Amino acid sequence: SNTKTNNNINAVMNATEIDTTDLAAKVAANPNDLDARYDLAVAQNVAAQYNEAIDSLIEIVKRVSSGSSIMKDFC
Repeated sequence: SNTKTNNNINAVMNATEIDTTDLAAKVAANPNDLDARYDLAVAQNVAAQYNEAIDSLIEIVKRVSSGSSIMKDFC
């Protein structure tokens, strides 16, 4: 949900150190979890891992379908 995503983003942005390991593991365990993939992209961006963040966002676009919850968050 949009509220959940905003809470996740706020938590990431308020962290003093960004460790993307847990989020990357979550995405690896379920590659179709677009919410987790988006959270990973946000964390990567905050951690100045810009190329990785772009790759994560591109992967979301590749996997998106009209029924995806991530599209509802952006529309």
